[in-house]
Amino acid sequence: GADKLCYRFEEGFQTTPLPLKRIYILAHGSEHSIKPVNPQMAFAALVRHTRETQILNAPEIVKAHVQQCAALFKEVKFFYLVRRPGLEELPKIVTLVENHLE
Repeated sequence: GADKLCYRFEEGFQTTPLPLKRIYILAHGSEHSIKPVNPQMAFAALVRHTRETQILNAPEIVKAHVQQCAALFKEVKFFYLVRRPGLEELPKIVTLVENHLE
């Protein structure tokens, strides 16, 4: 039945909104690290990854999307999160990000 298609997570999740302070752009590398992103690359990544680009064909939609991205761009800092692939690396990556947020 339909109950097999979804699972409701109700415990252990934040229930109130938190302010967005940083956005991490994922990148592959040989060592885990967090590096600054130049503003042009950060804005391009934000525009590219925040809306399906194939539906951005109406000028008013494009304009609204760019305005939303510009507003968000002014409020948050952007970084590359460079990481080695592999699920076994996740605990190290979580620690790296937690330390970066402090």
